[in-house]
Amino acid sequence: MSWQEIEGHDKIAENFARAFARGRLEGSYLFLGPEGIGKKKFAFALAKTLLCQNLKVPSAGEAFTLEQFVPCCRCGSCRRFGAAGQKALPAGGKKKKASSAETVSDTAENPAHPDFFFVCRPPDRSTIPMELLVGAKEERMRSGLCYDLSRTPFFNGRLVAVVDDADFFSQEGANALLKTLEEPPANTLMILIGTSAARQLPTIRSRCRMVRFSLDEEALGKVLSRQGIALSADDLKSVLVAGGSVNLARQIQGEGLSAQRGKLQESLKSWLFSSGGNASEAVDLAAEVLADVEKAGKEPVERRARLRLLLTWALEFLRDQVRKYHRCEGTDISGAVRLLEDACDRTLQALEQIDRNALLPQIIESWAFDIDRSIHR
Repeated sequence: MSWQEIEGHDKIAENFARAFARGRLEGSYLFLGPEGIGKKKFAFALAKTLLCQNLKVPSAGEAFTLEQFVPCCRCGSCRRFGAAGQKALPAGGKKKKASSAETVSDTAENPAHPDFFFVCRPPDRSTIPMELLVGAKEERMRSGLCYDLSRTPFFNGRLVAVVDDADFFSQEGANALLKTLEEPPANTLMILIGTSAARQLPTIRSRCRMVRFSLDEEALGKVLSRQGIALSADDLKSVLVAGGSVNLARQIQGEGLSAQRGKLQESLKSWLFSSGGNASEAVDLAAEVLADVEKAGKEPVERRARLRLLLTWALEFLRDQVRKYHRCEGTDISGAVRLLEDACDRTLQALEQIDRNALLPQIIESWAFDIDRSIHR
């Protein structure tokens, strides 16, 4: 049985259990991994466990197993925490006029617990608002997350905060949070959730311990089966290459994207193995990829996910060509292999650029033209 029914992340849970047993758990953590891999679910389960009133720190030398690192689900803290996903009420249990921060909390998956705080980017904002972190201008540092974490814990002497959408910190918002990240109040655990290190500001990365989440083939298969998602072997391979995102698997199945792989790879084959010298083929491929990206919707997150999928398929194709050349005997293929490996490296760079929030049309066009110049030089 996986830790708290969260598939594929037992090793991470074991690391937290060991840190807890040794009294070294406080501080700031940055959870990284693709969308839909279970980072937030893990953060909520960890918070519920640490806030449990019946969770005891073992004595020196006493054995402490992962089976012991779970909430009792009976104490006052566990009952207040409830199940992840329940709609929250204000921590005091009374209705009142909502501030901007409470509006976000009330519509988010946020348990009604006085020692647990959850912040995420509102759907209508491009970044996490400053008022959620340090309060509105008229009450700066008298409300917001940093103020909440300065208060005395209600239950077992610990506070836990989870900040989702860490990819969407503005420079101003990140700066407001730096002191709290670097020197969290005693008995406080902060968890930031993002998709990749490249999308985090250097000031955030340097102040957090990074925890990377991924799913192997077995764990991903169990998760997909549990959610009724059936993928072909090729599609499963694509999802694994992209880090094991369940959201991506759902997108492939729900939108029938499998046919796009064959179409894209045929275009790549025709382009790469043409006689060359005609830049219009690179223009046509870039236009085809951009059109597919725009079909994903208007949201930047959806478009970036679609481009990541398309480039993952392109990378699969290029690597397959390298393997085919290596199987050739009696022919000098070193030059062709080198060019294809360069194309693989350039595709990996394009995937990194997606995580750095570069403009998608520029990523696509520069990727196509750079490979065209390399292959057909």
